[in-house]
Amino acid sequence: MTTFPKPAALASICRNLPKEHGRKRVLDENEIRTLWHGLHREDLTWHRKTRLAIKFELVTMLRSGGLLAARRDELITLDGDAPLFRVPAKRVKKRRVIEQPLSSLAVEIIKEALAGDA
Repeated sequence: MTTFPKPAALASICRNLPKEHGRKRVLDENEIRTLWHGLHREDLTWHRKTRLAIKFELVTMLRSGGLLAARRDELITLDGDAPLFRVPAKRVKKRRVIEQPLSSLAVEIIKEALAGDA
């Protein structure tokens, strides 16, 4: 039978571990502008689809976890009046479906990425 340490013993083991801090660092407007324009540099070695994914993430403000496994059937009415990206609950932190309306710039980025698949 497995025995577990008593709570007091756990507290003493963890006493000297560094405290975890929430992420507070965010990009300011100039850093975002620099990143955006830097994604167009000819000498950048990142794959084209990686650059498009970063641009799409910046435009939609969605988490990368919801974007990286995106499927075509989650892109709704790209050529319609109200295009959107439906992120299923299993890929969302709070486990709820997100229906993200897409701007014309977001649609343009998606179409550029899909054109490379043809």
